[in-house]
Amino acid sequence: MKIFKLVTLLFLSTAYAQLEDSISLAKKDHFIQDATLQGEVRNFFMQTNNSGQLTDYYTNASGAHLLLNSGKWKNFDVRVGGRYITKTFSSDISETDTQTEQFTKWEFELYDILNRTNFNLFIIEELNLNYQSKNTQVQLGNMLVETPMFSGSDGRMHPFMYRGLQFNQLLEEKHSVNFWWLTHTLVRSTTEWFNNNDAIGLLTNGFQPNGQVAQYQNQYHSRGSGIFNYNFQGNDVNLEFYQFHLDDIMTMSFLELRKQIDEFNFGVQYSYQYPLKSNRNLDYVNRYIQPNERPQVISSRVRYSHSNYRLTGAYSYSLSTGRMLFPKELGRDWYYTSTARSRMEGLGDAHNFLIKGEYYLPKNNLYFGLEYIQMLGPEINNYALNKYNIDEYWQVNARIRYDLNFLKGVNFDLLYIIKQNLNNHDPINVFNRSDYNQFNFVTNIYF
Repeated sequence: MKIFKLVTLLFLSTAYAQLEDSISLAKKDHFIQDATLQGEVRNFFMQTNNSGQLTDYYTNASGAHLLLNSGKWKNFDVRVGGRYITKTFSSDISETDTQTEQFTKWEFELYDILNRTNFNLFIIEELNLNYQSKNTQVQLGNMLVETPMFSGSDGRMHPFMYRGLQFNQLLEEKHSVNFWWLTHTLVRSTTEWFNNNDAIGLLTNGFQPNGQVAQYQNQYHSRGSGIFNYNFQGNDVNLEFYQFHLDDIMTMSFLELRKQIDEFNFGVQYSYQYPLKSNRNLDYVNRYIQPNERPQVISSRVRYSHSNYRLTGAYSYSLSTGRMLFPKELGRDWYYTSTARSRMEGLGDAHNFLIKGEYYLPKNNLYFGLEYIQMLGPEINNYALNKYNIDEYWQVNARIRYDLNFLKGVNFDLLYIIKQNLNNHDPINVFNRSDYNQFNFVTNIYF
């Protein structure tokens, strides 16, 4: 099966090359002659070294992505894309840790977390119809979405993808509006498309504020998710407003303001969530958000850029009015302190601090980044403000990215992570959460 799928991808590439030769004989104004084939080959090596006697794991995944984009016809075009992923070598990640009797989380996220015996995956990602004019863009089908909540979050072998409708309108030079209605999600680290009712709760449900294990999958009748965005871009001021509506579940308002003053960039974000009335009709244990929860987050950032380096300081506070909630199955939050292996989701009355330094050598196409993150928040077993019952922690992320000068489209990305709890180090509270160091090495080839 693995060989068959690799041959299929090679066949598609060959077929496109033959098609391109045939097109060259056609009339120059024929829209098909503008068709393009883009691709990506990715290799991802991940190794997690856990503390004490907890089991260590490693794996290496390889994959290829092909995207065919037709030429334009009366401002319309079609995109079709698929991805193949396979395991090339690995430790036995299908065995549970002996102390906690849990599977490794991180290494399995390179494959299909819903099928722990399948390491040969083929996924249809893009399949959409697009219309593009001077000031208007419409997209219908499977697509990437980038917002502060719904996002590709492309940190594994394939990103989050969404199915629905997207509309963008440029009102004038500095003002634009966007609207999305999304009915399904290709959840990252799975191979299937899920509607909201099947997706939300697909992964760990965490705890309810009273300490009960939450059980909210398939408890709602959500028809999808709506997103409205207004964007203002001035010479040195940027304003973005988002209104997220998870049908039958909750709404969320998100505001971001950025200001550039010489070499400094100042930013502030604020979000407010409100549960819909339908939550009251469910049993306590089956609610995604309780009727009295009003999650709010304030996030701020100062960034200094000069020559080849950049320094960033950021602080986020999730108020005690409720736990910041956004389904992990639909995307990841992007507050100023949100970074790899550290998010605000599930926390209330929590303080997140981030300090980051970056250095770039343009001539060598070499990037260095170093982050320090610390989360101070509710203690373990304070479920009213700690959905996933995690401990306070500190974390260091070190990143090196290199683009080859002599071979266009090839880059290497190394991410090394150290994460440690501040208080509790019991195996059940750190496995797949903290007290580990992790090595991630990604090779990308774009064509």
